[in-house]
Amino acid sequence: MNFEYLKPTTLEEAFQALKQYEHAKPYAGGTDLLWQIRGEAVEVEYLVDLKAIPGMGYIRDTGDRVEIGPLATLREIENSSLLQKEFPALTEAARTVASQKLRNKATLAGNLCQRVKCPYFNQSHINLYMRESLAPCFKRKGKVCHAVVYGDDVLHTITGKSYCKAPVPSDTAIALSALGAVIEVSTENGVREVPAHSFYRGDGEANIKPNEIVTKIVLPRKAGHGSAFRCYKPGPGCFAVVSAVAVLTLDEDGKTCGGLELCLGGVAQKPYPAAELVEPLLHRKLTGEGISQVTQALFQDVEITNDDVLFKVAKARALCREALMQAWSRAQGGK
Repeated sequence: MNFEYLKPTTLEEAFQALKQYEHAKPYAGGTDLLWQIRGEAVEVEYLVDLKAIPGMGYIRDTGDRVEIGPLATLREIENSSLLQKEFPALTEAARTVASQKLRNKATLAGNLCQRVKCPYFNQSHINLYMRESLAPCFKRKGKVCHAVVYGDDVLHTITGKSYCKAPVPSDTAIALSALGAVIEVSTENGVREVPAHSFYRGDGEANIKPNEIVTKIVLPRKAGHGSAFRCYKPGPGCFAVVSAVAVLTLDEDGKTCGGLELCLGGVAQKPYPAAELVEPLLHRKLTGEGISQVTQALFQDVEITNDDVLFKVAKARALCREALMQAWSRAQGGK
């Protein structure tokens, strides 16, 4: 595929380029977009490189919140002492992404806006066998979801309804959702603020229009809170099969759980809030035994149709337990 390369030096120029050219795409680290182009998953005639626009890659303390620029790399987020101290779940999520070499290039906004990772979608136009033997899936303008036909629930959702069974692939999205982050999305006509938990459509894709650019990620500060991210990946560079984030705040006495946010990845088309686990843990002193009892309620309504689903349910419960215990320890001043 051939495309032209544009390098605007202001956001206004970038917006004009996206408006002028029908098949133009914003380009930052390129670690996902170039993969999409190679796999013929996206039609691109113009790459609008955002890296020459000044002031897009910051991490800054603004008092009651922390702001992150869209072009801050995952490596910068991973190594930020400010984020490590106040939002360790986010730095842990960034650290799990692929390899260090990729994290040096990949940006936070790019990680949030990446497309779903499904073998039937991503490889069907690369792998000769898949290309010749499988019809295009829904997202390639076909009429089938091969994940429904052939199974393989380890890589797909186990809850939620959609024409596509691919889960949200972004680790940082799960952390930001639990942390109550807000994503600022801009066009030439203005700005809209989207809670991170609402940033995805029902098919696992980021809810962002072709003429929009992510321009800021905002993390609200919370007093007396601790957070933790845990995930299971079958190998280096793999996407998470299941992930869990816990964000916990203490009651005024500092001895019991006053507030709790739990969010899971790899199980649904959007970041999944494990709301059923929250109320039984509030205003109590958390223990390993108590957490284990409560997390057994997770996904009790999910039909165990095969060993893949059984594995994901068991792994989700285990990761929730680990994340909760770590967040509880950190809220009390531990590490």
